[in-house]
Amino acid sequence: MKDIGINEDRVQMHFVSAAEADKLKDIIEKVAADVEKMGLNPLKKQKSIE
Repeated sequence: MKDIGINEDRVQMHFVSAAEADKLKDIIEKVAADVEKMGLNPLKKQKSIE
């Protein structure tokens, strides 16, 4: 990921069973908070400048 300029924290993989609704909700909230902290995708910023 670093080779193409993407912070490794931007990619996450989680395994959740259909029976784990509470766990899924927690994961979604954490991922959303992580993305908000990181800000815009740096690759998207570069494209818009070009």
